Amino acid sequence: MLVASAVKEWPDRRDAIQAAFDAILGIVDEVLAIDKPAADRAKEIVLAYSRLSPRDAIHIAVMEQRGVRRILSFDAGFDCLPGDRTPEALIGFQGQAP
Repeated sequence: MLVASAVKEWPDRRDAIQAAFDAILGIVDEVLAIDKPAADRAKEIVLAYSRLSPRDAIHIAVMEQRGVRRILSFDAGFDCLPGDRTPEALIGFQGQAP
């Protein structure tokens, strides 16, 4: 069946989920929600940057929306974008690609 062959099999790592959440929540000040305007903005971003993942785009959109000025990330997805890791440098405001 074509659909079944297109689905990637991921290793079962559910046993590590709680520890991962505990570690993340132990170092962040706040967990930000994703709303419809952020999702719409993320769509604009990901359509403008083919090498940027949807997950990276939602991070950038929420940063813009909430006024987060800097992201610290080891994510290589952000490496395709020029400059510093502020929203302006990452993608520019108002959907304008550099």
